Amino acid sequence: MEKIIFKNCIICKSKLNLNIPPEHIIPKYLGGRLRMTILCKICNHKISARLYSQLKFDAILRKSVNLLRNDLPKIYNSVENQQIYKTTSPVGTPLKAFRRKSKIEIIAQKKENWIVLPTEVATKYMESLLVRDFSKNTQEAKNLAEKVKLTPNNMLKKIIEGLSFVKWDGDKFQPDLTTNNTVKDSAVILIAFEYLSILLGKSIYNPIFNHVREKILNNIETEYIKVKFLTSNKPQPFHLIFPEFEDKLTRINIHLFEYFIAQIEFINIHLSKSPDFCYLEDLKNKKSFGALSVVEGKSNQWREFNF
Repeated sequence: MEKIIFKNCIICKSKLNLNIPPEHIIPKYLGGRLRMTILCKICNHKISARLYSQLKFDAILRKSVNLLRNDLPKIYNSVENQQIYKTTSPVGTPLKAFRRKSKIEIIAQKKENWIVLPTEVATKYMESLLVRDFSKNTQEAKNLAEKVKLTPNNMLKKIIEGLSFVKWDGDKFQPDLTTNNTVKDSAVILIAFEYLSILLGKSIYNPIFNHVREKILNNIETEYIKVKFLTSNKPQPFHLIFPEFEDKLTRINIHLFEYFIAQIEFINIHLSKSPDFCYLEDLKNKKSFGALSVVEGKSNQWREFNF
């Protein structure tokens, strides 16, 4: 395809500084490498970054990356950062944990008759609890609370009647997908609109797309954009985007990890003369491919292109 130079942001139409970093059509942290300079600095940081950061919290997308973690460890670590996990205490209490980079920490939690705290703050908390709720003086409380430091892991220890504790190092965690929801449709609409700009070039500035821009910028609902979320049988280590043009709509199909699938339909937009270029990203081998048409893509006639 001929390289297109965009002079204005495709969302807000402000003048583009061509020296700004190009926009990844599929987020870089998900392995996307197709990119173009199509967004201004403000739309890139305030719109694109915000919407694309939400993708990894989608339950289906997170599940697909977890199933592909051995093939795509870097993407897996990017997606799992800041996610919620679940675990169980030695006494059978279900607990939540939070991943920060490569470290998973159990979240401090309090219920009516128990509390979970990091070990380094548990002793001080125990001291104040003994003084406040068990009428111990400061020295007595300090002596009793020292048992936290002296007690081995995984041993239920009673300090006094009505107060026991168990200390342990959490090491068995599972992703808690119940904390993940379906991503907002604005995120996949943005991917579709950015991809459409590659197909249409300067025609992307046409006023017929103003309702798309309003949806992305201000989340204004419109009956002229339909989004469907689907899943396939199993995840695979590649991304795919391809268009479909019908009489009364244009559809952009987005397959992330061939498991999270979004179909974005732009109603009453007929683009009969637009190229139907297809994009395939081989995530395992870090190679990008294009097909000049959907027919070529279905016939496996892919051409590698480099960045």
